[in-house]
Amino acid sequence: MKALVLTSTNLRHRFFAQQVSRYFDVAAVICEEKKDYYVKQREESAVVQEHFEKNIAAERVYFHDLPSESSVSVVTVVDIMQFRLIKII
Repeated sequence: MKALVLTSTNLRHRFFAQQVSRYFDVAAVICEEKKDYYVKQREESAVVQEHFEKNIAAERVYFHDLPSESSVSVVTVVDIMQFRLIKII
């Protein structure tokens, strides 16, 4: 069965895409660049800032051996809802 993976660019998202590709014939992985929705909250809250720092650190520990190369086509876009994506697929 063919699959198309729509995800983001963090390590956990790359891991997810690789896991899906173990079980499905992945035609492509389309990654949307992460938007920084929480800029204001990070600037105003040490708790929020600490949360994101811990999240990044945990991903680096857990996914440290994740291969940087992918066996499937990976396209990174700014907005995953762009009409032109239909042409890529």
